[in-house]
Amino acid sequence: MSLVSVSGILLPSSVGIGYTVPANLQTNYIELSFTNHHATQNRDVTVWLVPNGGSPGNSNRFLYLAGQALSMRPGQTVILPCAQVLNAGDTIRWMAGTASIVQGSIDVQEISSAGIVLAGVSRRHFGSNAAFITNSIVTARTIPAGNQARVIEVALHNTGASPRTVEVWFVPSGQVEADRYKEVNLLLGRTIKPGHTVIVQKRRFLTGGDFISWRASVTNEVMGRISTHELVL
Repeated sequence: MSLVSVSGILLPSSVGIGYTVPANLQTNYIELSFTNHHATQNRDVTVWLVPNGGSPGNSNRFLYLAGQALSMRPGQTVILPCAQVLNAGDTIRWMAGTASIVQGSIDVQEISSAGIVLAGVSRRHFGSNAAFITNSIVTARTIPAGNQARVIEVALHNTGASPRTVEVWFVPSGQVEADRYKEVNLLLGRTIKPGHTVIVQKRRFLTGGDFISWRASVTNEVMGRISTHELVL
């Protein structure tokens, strides 16, 4: 395990690569930090978590500080800690509305993608690929037979222009989605606003065959990501 810090960066006004996961490694903790150094004007910041070989776009946008409601105020600092799992070759990419005004830093904890053996049990970190959530219930991740998992984080990002609702179920093997298994319920007054990212940190234990499902009010506007720590027994 190693700790990596990327600091002293003034963000460009076109998409740049802030960090690349090295070969044979994964991340299991990321902290993003931004400071707007302009004395009088707001500045936009956008961040993407891009899979190896991919390109930045709505399908992997993670943070969007833009527009009158979300852009960074003069002198403002925004810090976002998260437990997102990235794999070898994945990148964190970023840009600001104006070059050389917003300072950015990335702090990452890296671990071996081969896993860590503790007391004879292989512990490995997994993360779901970023996926648009549909307006019908879809299984986002099923825990493999023989594994145990601890759900660390569910991240939801609204790429659309209107507020959206999201529901997430943690369902035992052999059961179906029902209110008693619904553990994230962003409905009514708790919708996700346009451009907002909601991170729900959990310490939920699942076993082989258990699964996580989700549904949004509109198809292909809310991006979902799930981070788990898994024991391969």
